[in-house]
Amino acid sequence: MREGATVEEAAGRADIAAAELQDYLDRANRLSGQFARFGAPPAPAPGKPETSGITLLVDASRAGHFVDIDPETYRLYWRTELKIHTANCEDSEMRAAALKLMDEFDRRFDLS
Repeated sequence: MREGATVEEAAGRADIAAAELQDYLDRANRLSGQFARFGAPPAPAPGKPETSGITLLVDASRAGHFVDIDPETYRLYWRTELKIHTANCEDSEMRAAALKLMDEFDRRFDLS
């Protein structure tokens, strides 16, 4: 309908009766008119930014805490996450800390 087609043409394309399409359009227009009375729906509240697991690991390491992590979990999951984080991190201090942590884990788990 927005393309300038008639109800009959649009109904033919959708393989439904023109009366069925017209009834649907009439109901949709009535509903949109009812919604307009109440104003625009409220915008969704902005989501709280989540702190990633990588950020938590790096922050803990930067604070001087020993980060205890399973070697297999590191090898199979966290190492890749750290690589992705360091490749995309815009904060040079955070990137350096993440690289330092990855080096520490690689040495600890004989992955270097």
